[in-house]
Amino acid sequence: MTMVIKPQYMNIQNGYPVVIDGEKVKFEGGELVLDDKQDKDKIEYLRKNKYLGIHFFEDIVDNAKLPTEPKQKVKV
Repeated sequence: MTMVIKPQYMNIQNGYPVVIDGEKVKFEGGELVLDDKQDKDKIEYLRKNKYLGIHFFEDIVDNAKLPTEPKQKVKV
């Protein structure tokens, strides 16, 4: 599953069309692993998404139990 956070769009610069890339997140193997510090905007978007709990679920990893992997998993 792939979710579009910001869509790709076309912009005119100096009279020429320029494609401005969007932003996507891709679930691979049914999981999406995000870093708390680097991916705050993606995590916030997914938590506010109306399909959270319907099409995908959040699995919060406790840092006290797994000190080597401070990431959050989102499952499809």
